[in-house]
Amino acid sequence: MLTLYATLLVFLWLEGVSAQTVFTVHSTVIFARVGDRTPLSTDDPVQLTSLGAQQMYNLGSFLRRRYITSGDTNPFVGAGVIAGLSSWHLSPQQLYVLTENTQSTTASALAFMQGFYPPFQLPNGTAKYIDPSSLVANNSYVEYPLNGYQYPSINAVSELDPNSIFVAGNDNCDNYYESGGTYTSSIQFSYIQNQTHDFYQSIGRAILGDDMNPSGWDYAYATDIYDFVSYQNRHNDTVAAILSRAEFKGVVDELANLASMKQWELNGNSSDGIRTIAGQTLAAKVLGLFASNMVYAGYQNKVNLIVGDFAPMIALFSLMNLSSINSNFRLIPPFGSAIALELFSINNSTGVGSGDGANYPNADSLWVRFLYTNGSTTDANPNPTAQTYQMFNNGPSGINMKFKEFAAAVEDIMLSDVSRWCILCSSTRIFCPGFTGSDGSNASDASRKHGLSLQAAGVLGAGVTLAVLLLLLALAMLVGGVRFRRRVGGLRRRSDLGGFKGSAKLASDTDLNIPKNAAPIGIVSEDVKKGHERVGSWELKSKDAPAGDRFGSLADRAVGADRRPSYELDDDEERIDPFQQPVKPVERV
Repeated sequence: MLTLYATLLVFLWLEGVSAQTVFTVHSTVIFARVGDRTPLSTDDPVQLTSLGAQQMYNLGSFLRRRYITSGDTNPFVGAGVIAGLSSWHLSPQQLYVLTENTQSTTASALAFMQGFYPPFQLPNGTAKYIDPSSLVANNSYVEYPLNGYQYPSINAVSELDPNSIFVAGNDNCDNYYESGGTYTSSIQFSYIQNQTHDFYQSIGRAILGDDMNPSGWDYAYATDIYDFVSYQNRHNDTVAAILSRAEFKGVVDELANLASMKQWELNGNSSDGIRTIAGQTLAAKVLGLFASNMVYAGYQNKVNLIVGDFAPMIALFSLMNLSSINSNFRLIPPFGSAIALELFSINNSTGVGSGDGANYPNADSLWVRFLYTNGSTTDANPNPTAQTYQMFNNGPSGINMKFKEFAAAVEDIMLSDVSRWCILCSSTRIFCPGFTGSDGSNASDASRKHGLSLQAAGVLGAGVTLAVLLLLLALAMLVGGVRFRRRVGGLRRRSDLGGFKGSAKLASDTDLNIPKNAAPIGIVSEDVKKGHERVGSWELKSKDAPAGDRFGSLADRAVGADRRPSYELDDDEERIDPFQQPVKPVERV
């Protein structure tokens, strides 16, 4: 009887909390694993499949229901509607999308956004949703193609871009690969390799066949094998029939467990600090995006989507100690799975603000929670679901974490500095010298770590010197007018015969315009606040400069005179021959 009475009191208290408490989300950072794609181990280009596109579309639609159309009012989970988020029309300043520049990741991001902001047609809304830019002078409404399709801005970064470390911080990290090598040469690895040898051989004979070299039918290639077999099981009816036999029952799950075991050691083992580097950089990006939302009082970075693969997710699970709560966080997340970290406030009788601008709450009133959406859906459960988990070893009551506590915990695990990443990784990425300096100290440390010989270092130094000389020569030719010419068939070429087309140049053709104070090569530090800009691109121009300054050529500023090489004379003068006898001094008195 006493137990029943206590239970009733709890429910009455929850009802009171539900009536007084309102949860308002201000920003969310979503890291989604790419949708179903073709295997990485084949020679064919990797691309998103139609199944993968549907997975990402469903994920976007699910999170739209959470953040835009309705929210879960469960007091333990909290409401999900984001304050001030545009309901129908995509607002670029409210969104931030970051991916690697691969077909599968960019297409996954696009499919997600199709679900999150579906095509908008005028009959779907009311006058308040009309985009003024879609109205033309005759007062008619022009709809976007494909029945109102919306076009999000996607930041697809290559390995040449410093922002790429926040999507896949383990890529091109030499010391990460070196650390992984210590695992593959360990006794633990050899034991698992020996124990699973016959298992992988049986899979190879039945399924892998000519698609994978027999020397790779081994635990050393556990991830590639799982990736290939699971793909064939989804898309190849012959393989699916083989795997449905009694002797192969549970094989796909076993392959998943073995691949996950290996990937946890490579990305979740935090013993040396380098294997979880993809999670360290991702954690820094999350905190930076939350900070941007706070700095702009909620107007920017409301929804932040990052699309990548499983390595950053596994690393972040490890750093946040989620595997101690649920062992499934040691497994490779299925395609279309997602992490969502939400920045929110709890508004009650104290009157804490809940909106943007002046109504944006202060840092002391902000909270953070972690949600995970498993991409594994079945016919019985076709829709994604979100589950909250406590971070950083907080107890069951610590699902909602004070923002300041969250920020302090993230600062202990994150890696936000690009130069620090370059040094820790001993990375040779093209942008690293611009962040680590040119004194060679970092390169020397990396050389000693990897055993670079003096001879090899000398060759490398000579190559760098030659590159610098060529760069200086190019600058002299570009700015100083230095030219090299040769005689062809007794005829001399003239500099006034045209620009890049020479004598074939037409009157309507213009030469290449070079911006004022342009530099052939430039490396720009990252804009931490927003992260929208490409870094180090020579193609970027100052949008604030007048058109004449941005596009005016050197020739336009040369007082209208044609520039000639210093050794080329006027038409009626003889051209200087560099091979003729030099002028002799007059020696007579």
